[in-house]
Amino acid sequence: MTTVFTAHRHGANTNTVSTAHPRRFLMLGIALASILVLLLSACTSAGKQDEKKTVLTTFTVLADIAKNVAGDHLNVESLTKPGTEIHEYEPTPSDIKKAHDADLVLDNGLNLESWFTKFVQDSNAPHATVSEGCSRSILPRTLMPANPTRIRG
Repeated sequence: MTTVFTAHRHGANTNTVSTAHPRRFLMLGIALASILVLLLSACTSAGKQDEKKTVLTTFTVLADIAKNVAGDHLNVESLTKPGTEIHEYEPTPSDIKKAHDADLVLDNGLNLESWFTKFVQDSNAPHATVSEGCSRSILPRTLMPANPTRIRG
């Protein structure tokens, strides 16, 4: 669904401006928040109260979202560094060790991390796919209009 804003000026033509699909971010945020809430509830019921659980993400955007949701309650790390090409990333043996030691590994899904299935099998890490349950109509190519500054008249 595309949001359309219409601007009217007395005696002027009507212009419409198309914006990106903001609901996608809301849906991904809700899915991630739900996963992290479940993990946070597990943190207080068992184990040491002082020790923080670790969430490992496949890329930095998920890490940022997870950090904002978890606050100081969890350690959140990203496998990749900012600017890394996530589609062609090749995990290292130390990445597999990090995943094995993590309490949860988050991936985006939507075929962004083509290497993730083999990676998570090699590490035996518990994992969750953030985009699970989101509509398949929400694809990366539909997130931004072809020309976001285009004004239709």
